[in-house]
Amino acid sequence: MHQKSDISIKENRYNENRFHDLFKAILKVDFKDKKTCYLAGVRTQEAPKRLMSLTSGLTYKDITYGKQLTKDLGHYTFYPIYDWEIKDVWKYINDNNIEYCKIYDEMYKHGVNLNDMRISNLHHETSIQALLLVQEIEPKTWNKISDRVAGSNTIKHLKGDAFKCPKELPYMFKDWKEYADYLAENLIDKDIYKEQLKKKISKLEKFMINDLIITDTYKTVIKTILSSDWDFTKMINFTTNPYFQAVKHYVNGTFTKDNIEVNRKYNKYIKGLI
Repeated sequence: MHQKSDISIKENRYNENRFHDLFKAILKVDFKDKKTCYLAGVRTQEAPKRLMSLTSGLTYKDITYGKQLTKDLGHYTFYPIYDWEIKDVWKYINDNNIEYCKIYDEMYKHGVNLNDMRISNLHHETSIQALLLVQEIEPKTWNKISDRVAGSNTIKHLKGDAFKCPKELPYMFKDWKEYADYLAENLIDKDIYKEQLKKKISKLEKFMINDLIITDTYKTVIKTILSSDWDFTKMINFTTNPYFQAVKHYVNGTFTKDNIEVNRKYNKYIKGLI
């Protein structure tokens, strides 16, 4: 899509093809004899899972805001701006006159919510909606995308309906589970992803304690399938939200007195059960 940088890695010598798997592999190959780390820009404001993972345990010495990649080699990732809010990021950029990607300005002009602004590969499962703006913002880039990425032109015509769960259950299915099963069988083209999805769902079955949580679980599965989210980001975000976490406490019998009082009043999934 763009000219390659002189210092970029141009050959995959790491025996990994998935994006997230490459981080650990690169350090193992290129820094196998050195203690080293990545510095990354993940912020806890972006997702409940990030807040939990970056504040609940020590990673290195007194640092919680990190992740251990390979213990015996001393390889880590640290997130030094983990507690910044989005306004802190833009204030820092403005105060220090830092050059930034002007596509953010275009997204702002087109009314994109701040939390939905993402500069990434455009068929990534959490930025796929950005495909709908490329024609207006960067028409030349859109022509390259439509030639290179199968299905992108279809998304242009279907818009958000191409990768979002419909609001109403299609009439030919008896429930959301049957719809999700149909999509899994007909849209997932690799058996490995079908098996991974089945395992994810099987782990959640004991928490499907009423029709509401069953429906929301399978709606999340449908979104996962339609956006090819094989990192299962949508399912992870669903299971780490406070409502679902309360269901886990309910099923496992680990509620405290305070938990019960708060959730009896506010939790849509277990209201009336406790």
